[in-house]
Amino acid sequence: MISDRFGKINFYMIFLAIFLCLVFFSFSDQLNQENYYFTAKAAGEYNINDFELDITPQEHVYSATPIEFIINIEYQGIPFYDFTVIYESENYTSSDSPPTDAAEYVVSIVVNDSEPEISWVSSLTINPKPITIEYAGTSTYQYFGVEFSRNISPIGVIDNEDIGLSYQYIGLRNELAENIKPVEADSYEIVISISNSNYIITDYTGNDPGILLITKANLTAKANDITINEGEEPDFSVAITGFVNNETVDDLISEPTVIFEETDAGVYDIIPSGGASDNYSIQYLEGILTINKLSVSAISDDELYDISISGVFHPDYSLIISSLSIDDEKYLEAMDIIVLRNMDTYMDKPIYCFDTTQSQGSSSSSRYKIKISGVTLKEIFGYKILVVDNTGLVHEITKYNYLNGDLSFSSDSLGTIFIVERQLRTYLTLGILVGLTLVIIAFVILTKLKYQIEKRDIERANQEIRDKKNKYRWD
Repeated sequence: MISDRFGKINFYMIFLAIFLCLVFFSFSDQLNQENYYFTAKAAGEYNINDFELDITPQEHVYSATPIEFIINIEYQGIPFYDFTVIYESENYTSSDSPPTDAAEYVVSIVVNDSEPEISWVSSLTINPKPITIEYAGTSTYQYFGVEFSRNISPIGVIDNEDIGLSYQYIGLRNELAENIKPVEADSYEIVISISNSNYIITDYTGNDPGILLITKANLTAKANDITINEGEEPDFSVAITGFVNNETVDDLISEPTVIFEETDAGVYDIIPSGGASDNYSIQYLEGILTINKLSVSAISDDELYDISISGVFHPDYSLIISSLSIDDEKYLEAMDIIVLRNMDTYMDKPIYCFDTTQSQGSSSSSRYKIKISGVTLKEIFGYKILVVDNTGLVHEITKYNYLNGDLSFSSDSLGTIFIVERQLRTYLTLGILVGLTLVIIAFVILTKLKYQIEKRDIERANQEIRDKKNKYRWD
């Protein structure tokens, strides 16, 4: 029992002795190494071949915080910390402070107080942080004379940093300066740029990214209706509607006009042309040009008389002339109106009657010049002309011209025309002519009788003179 206990004690003693030996040797070895390190550092004596380190270039993404070059160095198998990391770039002065901004940095790892200097060179790349440009809202507007733009937002910026975002609208016709919003109608490409080199645009998202379309506003140009007479020069005009923002024709490149060369009477469609604008799309609408006739003519239904009338007539105006007899209904209706108006004179006799019937069109004349060819009038007789219009008014005309079968006169209206022989005036005229003839004959007879009497008296006086001379001679 005692021997067993003694054996266990010996075992524990042996185990403890071995453990203490291991601890001693381990501490002694570390103590020797530390003594060597400090001794070598103090002397500045290092063997570069005894260093172990990884100087592979490192890359990181901008994070708005300083970024270190991560390196682990061992010297003779022991971690080594007595070194300095120096950073340098084109815009970063050599410094041992880790950089923040995105750039390519030259990294120098220098062993402190080494002589000759022991150093290694690597690189640290801080890449710009990728961001996305988001477009929101509509991409298409219609020209209104005001600025338009897209809603543009950067996504991925750290803590709302100022990235120096700017934009430029480049159209097919208009290239604007930076940060100027477009007004003119055009198709624009939007170029986004940022001045903060810590960020880079890698994607665009949203509705129609990078595009702004300002379409032309709509104008309507209508030729105004115009009416002229044959031989007149038309003064065309165009009514333009649809201008925005108080703009006028002065804002067009060229104003729409009407060009039309037809001069014959008729009704014509006219349409403007020639308008041009960068901001308006012009729709052209037709107007109407009416060139009135200045005369119409027709042959009577019995083909005996040709009537021409001067005035102002619609181009579609046409005339039908009928030669009426006393049995025609139109003749009787017109004569009843004349009698009703007490415009018939005792013993007056209509010798011609014509009905001027408008078949179509209209007339805007207030006075007409009428010429009837083929009538026979006796110049010694008196005539008057009665015109019964379609309202029942009777126009009496006493002034006319008649030459070689052509009767010409003016009238305020058209309708049923009576040429009336004024018989009472004719008889008076004949009486006057007969009276004048008798007076002339009497004058001639009296003159001749007076001549004979005077001749006889002269001969008698001459005879008395001769008788007296003969008497004196005989005495």
